[in-house]
Amino acid sequence: MHRSGTSALTRALSLAGFALPRRLLSGTEDNLEGFWEPTCVVALNERVLAALGQDWTSIGAIPPHRFEEPGIAALRAEAEAILREDYGDASRFVVKDPRIARLIPFWDPVFRAAGARPCFVHPVRNPVDVARSLARRNSFGQTRSLLMWIDHTLAVLQAAHDAPVAFVDFEALLARPSASVEGVLRRLGLGVSLPEEARQALDGAVRPALRHHRVPAAALDLDARAAAMAHALHGLMGRAAICHGPAPVLPPEMSDAWTGIVALQATPDLAGYVAQLDTGWRPSAPPSSEAVAAGVNRAAALLADAQAVLSRLLPTPETGTHEAGAPEAGAPDSSTPDPAYEGHLDCLVGTVLYGWCWKRSSGDRVPIRLDLDHRDAGRAVASQFRDDLYASAIGDGWHAFAIDLHDGGADVREDTVVRVCTEDSVFVLPGSGRTLAELR
Repeated sequence: MHRSGTSALTRALSLAGFALPRRLLSGTEDNLEGFWEPTCVVALNERVLAALGQDWTSIGAIPPHRFEEPGIAALRAEAEAILREDYGDASRFVVKDPRIARLIPFWDPVFRAAGARPCFVHPVRNPVDVARSLARRNSFGQTRSLLMWIDHTLAVLQAAHDAPVAFVDFEALLARPSASVEGVLRRLGLGVSLPEEARQALDGAVRPALRHHRVPAAALDLDARAAAMAHALHGLMGRAAICHGPAPVLPPEMSDAWTGIVALQATPDLAGYVAQLDTGWRPSAPPSSEAVAAGVNRAAALLADAQAVLSRLLPTPETGTHEAGAPEAGAPDSSTPDPAYEGHLDCLVGTVLYGWCWKRSSGDRVPIRLDLDHRDAGRAVASQFRDDLYASAIGDGWHAFAIDLHDGGADVREDTVVRVCTEDSVFVLPGSGRTLAELR
């Protein structure tokens, strides 16, 4: 999706050893660092969309059979020629254009015909941040941008059934670039760790300053159905991105609801009323007819149905455990449920442990302690934001942590047993007691 961090992600992948195109789109005032996009690929994608009767702002899935039309097949030959000219004999290369999210059925056979094994990497960013960025650059209204974000995300999830797809959390990419890239490479089966010089280059080049817009996820709690659906979909995607997990599987009713929404937008009765989504899903002017009013109400109901389906898919946080006291070294954890705390040790990405913990009675940020093979290996505070926590009503969402094992200088192996608890050892997070290999 446009304005979702694709430029920062592409730069990161290039520093990890993936070749950039020879002909690059120049940076602009709204992206001085550069877009890292192949000029010819962007132009070709515009032509592909035009041949399909769309452009980069269009909303609605492109039927798979449309990609088999004669005119589209001819454009594939041009795409293969562009790859040869821009990347030559590079063994690993990155092709960046947000339009590809909706054109994967076009590009996947192109890459395979060129002898490449295509893998798709999708950045997951707060959709309100995306909307604010599009408002500044393109003067788009929030509802239009949110519907575009939903549409691009659903297109990628649909393609994930047929091609390798990895998700990367945009905030995690800016905070810990090398660990995020290593997680992507592992997810796609392209390697486990980066050379130290590549890690240093990544951590120096990909910086939080590259973020131009950021708002609290609470801003998704808007009185609009589109925002509610985007909120639920982002919460679902956030879990896959933070742990570099597989694509969420959406039930058929999700696709049915979104198809109905897109179809309603195209009906003649609604065309004059909701074509300009910049004015919001529920414009201030009254519907011009009963048919239009019925269409608007139906569209809002379908968005509500889609949001409800997504909400059911959101993970329910697990209940934590309570210890009578700190265990002796080497002793197994002996614990019982404690209603005062909740938390979970989620996964290991690169050398970074991710999880969350909070105190339900106060919502305070909780100091936590890391043990490796029952040895004290460092301290942290669970005070980072995660959208899936917010979506699950875990306080205000600011209860996540990320601990880099390198920071403590510990000598760790794949069979090292990991345990995370509150600083006073009262509470042990579920998910503890696994080895590093099991957490990956």
